[in-house]
Amino acid sequence: MKSTDQEIKEARDADRILNDPLFVEAFRTLEERLFENMRRVPMADIETQHELVLTLQLMDKFRKQFSELVQTGKLAEIQKTDAARRH
Repeated sequence: MKSTDQEIKEARDADRILNDPLFVEAFRTLEERLFENMRRVPMADIETQHELVLTLQLMDKFRKQFSELVQTGKLAEIQKTDAARRH
């Protein structure tokens, strides 16, 4: 199990990554390209359509994982602050 300090550090790292301009731009560009490919893929090419959707879902899960790390760290920081006030 992670310590409170480790959760806080990971949250800060994850937040920094999620908000990094290069990361934001890279994700935006990838999503645009995937959606463009989805528009262009032939209707009969079910396999490619499926792969494109899976790629988008994976990108969403990746971003969600980082967002969850941020939220967990924020809660850990609140708990740490509350514990310090009680002592």
